[in-house]
Amino acid sequence: MALTSKQKKQGAVVTAAVGALALGGVAVSTLGPSSSAGSKPIVAAALPQPAAAVPMAATPSPSGSSSATAITVTAKADNTKPADDTVFTISGEVKGAKPGTKVRLQRQQTASSTNASPAWSTLAYTTFTDKSNKFAFAVKMETAGSYNLRILHPQDKEGPETAYSSPFAVSVSPTASSSASSKASSKASSAVSSAKSPASSSSSKKG
Repeated sequence: MALTSKQKKQGAVVTAAVGALALGGVAVSTLGPSSSAGSKPIVAAALPQPAAAVPMAATPSPSGSSSATAITVTAKADNTKPADDTVFTISGEVKGAKPGTKVRLQRQQTASSTNASPAWSTLAYTTFTDKSNKFAFAVKMETAGSYNLRILHPQDKEGPETAYSSPFAVSVSPTASSSASSKASSKASSAVSSAKSPASSSSSKKG
């Protein structure tokens, strides 16, 4: 069955309306001048389109900021049982600090029944790390005994964080010469005391 001219125009209008909907627009038509005066315009309203997602702006990181690097100190003695007249070496490494930073040797005071966690004191041993952040210095303990030692990385302009190595123990033993000297000193003291005793007795008798 052949379409009339009016039907062809209506088909064209519908096709245009569908195309407008696909493009998100609005199609309006009155079916041309041949339509009657009472004809109403055909309006094809576009369906609402979902709002485009607004991209979130990335939060800029502070200029020049970086995560802080923790400073770690490791240290050990090459001889943990030296004699009191023997020089031994304490060496280690400081990680997270600039080369050339200062390190110091500390000794923990002797524990007692009233002080189970004694304080640490800084000894007169100081050195600086090399280009590889390593250090080493010679140490001599002149008194026999047990020492609890550690390395201190002090807070300064070269290292903005105070850090300590894990404690390590060194047991210093007296040498044979030290023992002989101690015994000789003890004998001399006894001889002096014995020499003074008779004089004191005679003085008391004369009185």
